[in-house]
Order: sequence, then structure tokens, then C-alpha cells
Amino acid sequence: MPEENPFEPTLDGVPLVVTLDGRSLSSISGRDLDEALFLLSLCHHSPFLDAVVLGSSGVAHNLPEWYVAEPDPQQDYRLICQRDTDLALGGVQPWSSRERRVDDAGLSGLKREWSLYYEAATWFHQNSDRHLFITADKEVVEKFGAAATGSSRQVFSVRGALLLIGLLMRTRDCIYIGRGSEKTSNFNFYFLLSHSLAPARIRLHQWHGARGPADERGDLLDLEQSMAVRVVDLMKAVDGVAFQWLRHQDNATLDEMLYHLRAAVPTATALFDSIALFAAGALGVEATEVRSRARISLRDATFRRALQAKGGHLVAEASSECGPLWKMLGELRNPVIHGSGISGMTYQALGTGLGRESRLTLRRNQAEAVLATTRWAGDKPEHWGLEPPEQWSSIRALDPLLEPYAFSRRFVSLVIRTADRLVSLLADDLGAPTTDDENTGRETDLVWRLGLLGGVADDLAPTGPFH
Repeated sequence: MPEENPFEPTLDGVPLVVTLDGRSLSSISGRDLDEALFLLSLCHHSPFLDAVVLGSSGVAHNLPEWYVAEPDPQQDYRLICQRDTDLALGGVQPWSSRERRVDDAGLSGLKREWSLYYEAATWFHQNSDRHLFITADKEVVEKFGAAATGSSRQVFSVRGALLLIGLLMRTRDCIYIGRGSEKTSNFNFYFLLSHSLAPARIRLHQWHGARGPADERGDLLDLEQSMAVRVVDLMKAVDGVAFQWLRHQDNATLDEMLYHLRAAVPTATALFDSIALFAAGALGVEATEVRSRARISLRDATFRRALQAKGGHLVAEASSECGPLWKMLGELRNPVIHGSGISGMTYQALGTGLGRESRLTLRRNQAEAVLATTRWAGDKPEHWGLEPPEQWSSIRALDPLLEPYAFSRRFVSLVIRTADRLVSLLADDLGAPTTDDENTGRETDLVWRLGLLGGVADDLAPTGPFH
């Protein structure tokens, strides 16, 4: 089994070596089953995956199948074997210590059997140097997954594994979509998902087109197109952070993540400013009415009042509700534009056995702005990678810490959803026609698959503080 990290850029031929938990995958249904079948299709057809099934034969579908054998009390081990052969692939020894541990915990019956089974399965998976143990059992993820304290067994849900598989395929610009050997490119990935994540822009395009060639405001079309470009740039920034986050952490990987995050913040600001400039041009708000062109911003109360006076009631009102987001963007701005930008550090926590970790280091006002935005978005601070406020201390040597990858995902998701909502309300103010989803079932299915590989499947449905 390869020990190499498949996300290291020098190892282009190294696949993800995955273990599928057949025991859990064979008992799911509905949308969970659809996602698992997509994963199984990728395991069959993508050269980037080397997969085996551990457990039930119901989901193997010609993949190599292994099983957890019954314990051998005489040899004091429990083996993992290949089905239909006498080949033992490895196991756990001494096994009796595991049994004593669950007995001391007071487990019995099915709970005892479950705990011992996954102790053997995940311990073998870890020691055999396989990359991902993929399960549909939420309790297994909670107990042995990356978020579990002290766990290093590389246990992931189907959703989490699909995200990692998608990232790996994007590093190689070849994205298999689970329809046999059919695949697509990074360009199509970003193009299709950006349109699906922020579809309201098309209403502005149609509104502009309905005005005919006599319309002299030609820059509006450029502004509308810039919105699409900036959504793609934000998606690429998240991937840029993710590619570095999955490597061994050091100052070089931190520097790359900071590069993408420092670009993402002004890009998000530019996205909202494009909406403001489009609104000003479409509704006829002149720069002199708000004192200068620099005041044409959805963050500016004077500009919002001017929008309302010209009929932009909905977009102005919604923009006034986005104060926490405007505040956070202002605090995290690139130093080339305003103030000090995002900084970071690498460290190694003593006594954990874990490798180096990268964190953003925030000033107190930056951390407070991020915290306020998480609450406005209806999220928990830890979902954004933000250190709990009770750990912020004026006497501690470190500033408040922020995990870069978790932050980049939540930040970009919120920005895109908020921008699309504001564009939709501006289109309503302009009386733009509504658009029907003209995608065929096949196209909708493709977007859903790409959404899973991009980690944005949930964002394809209405969520967030506006809904």
C-alpha cells in the first residue's frame, strides 16, 4: 500500500487508496444511496481511485472484497481477510485488550459488536496505509473521523470523501462524473457550478437585452459578466486553499493559502461593488447624487437611500441587513487597499502526536467581525474554523486563531449566496423577467454530481440568512 500523500504535486500518478464500509453502505436508501452509487461508479471508472469493499457483498459490484474475520482467542488476534480465499491481509493484535476496553465501558449486545467491528476495521485501515475509510455510518465518523479527538484513522462520510476525490481530480484537470468513463474539465466544472450557484445574474442579462441596441449603458453588460467571473474566482480561491491544506503544513503551504485568501476578500468586495454599480446604472443613480463614485457601494447608507428613491427598494433594504458581512469584509481587506490584511502561522501542538497545523492569526476586531458574521449567517463559529471566544485572551501570546480551509469554504459560500440574493432582488426592482430552469434531467444530474465533487451540493438549494 502506498504511503505517499496523493495531494503532493510531485505524485501525479498516485491514486487515492480507499476502503468502502460495505456494512453501512448496504443498508442506506434515498438520496444517501444515490450519493453512494455515484461514489461506487467513480471507484469503478476513475483511475484516480484504488478501492476495496470491507464487509457486505451487497455493494461490491466487482470491486475486491475483504471481510473482518471472527476473533481467534488462541492467537489473540482478529484478521482482515479476502473473501473466497484464505489470504489474510492483516489484523489487530492483541485483540483481547480491545474486548476488555469495551467491556469496561459497559457495552453489550449490538453496541458491543458494533464497537469491536469498527475497532478492527478502522485500525486495520490505518495500519495498512490506506488513505480513506468511507462509511455511511454517522456514529463511525463521529467516533473515528477527523474531528474526533486524537483520531488518525482517516474516516470520512460519503459526502466528505466525494469532496476529497473531487479536489484530487481537479488537481489533474480531469473530472470523472460517474457515468461510465465520461469525464469533464476544470473549465466546465467551474462554469456550470458558478451558473448554478448564482443563477439570478441571467435575469439582469435578459433585462439588459430587452432594452435593445438603443441602450447606451454598454458597461452594464460588462458588469453583469464580471459578476460571473468573480464567482468563479472565489470558487478557485477555495480550491487553492484546499490544495495546500491537504499537504503537509509548513510556511510554504501557509503562504499559498494566505495568497488565495488575500485575493478572495477583495474579490468578494468587488463582486458586491459590481452589483452596486449595475444598480446605479440601471436605476439612474448618478455619482453626484451620492457625492462621489467611491460612495456607490451597497455598504453605504447614502447610496442605499438613493437606490430607494429611484425604485430600488428591495435591494436597498436587503443590503442594509448585511451589516455584519460588510463589517467583516472591511476588517479583512487586503493591505494594498486598506489597513493590515490576513496573517497566519504554523505550529505543532505538544503532546498530540499530530503534525504541523496552519492557522490565520486575527486581531481582536477582525475576530469579532468574523464571529458576528457567523451568527448573522446562522452558523456556529467552529463551522467557520474560528477559535471559541472564551479562548481569546489579551494576556495570551497568540491572537485569535482561524482555520483557513474551513473559513474559506464558509466565507465564499456565504458571499455567493448573498450576492445572488441581492441580484435577484435588484432584478425584481427592475421588473426583469423570471427565469425557468431549462436544464434537462441529465444536466440537472450533472450539476448535482459536480456539486458533490465541489462540496457545494447543499448550496445548490436555498439556504442561509435570507431564507
